[in-house]
Amino acid sequence: MRFALPSLAVLCLLLLGGCAGLEENRRNSDFGLQMLSFENAMRWGNYKLAAAYIKPGHLETPIDYDAYEGLQITDYKVRNTVTSADEEQTTLDLRISYLRKGDVTVRTLDHTQVWEYEETSKRWWLMTRLPEFK
Repeated sequence: MRFALPSLAVLCLLLLGGCAGLEENRRNSDFGLQMLSFENAMRWGNYKLAAAYIKPGHLETPIDYDAYEGLQITDYKVRNTVTSADEEQTTLDLRISYLRKGDVTVRTLDHTQVWEYEETSKRWWLMTRLPEFK
């Protein structure tokens, strides 16, 4: 019985440490789900949905959705991922293969995305523009 109090303190410390780990796992899981959703929006040509991941008020100029008309993404690969030490910013290096309707040439575009985690909204925001295809 005399070990109950120290054991309880150790158990509380382990649970608190576990909660921090759970929060980190949830944040990473949320990022993965948002990335998958963003990628699917791009692949299916829903550029307005993809643009909804950009942090509100972050863009200086509006997106010209007409520039995406007739665009078909054929491949979308994350080539490199760099996460900041505080794990609140992730940079992705992408290689996107695409073609335009009526064109038989598949082109590739290298694009860098920066995502930032916002603690108040508990979500990741895209801090860069959508890719600009030629």
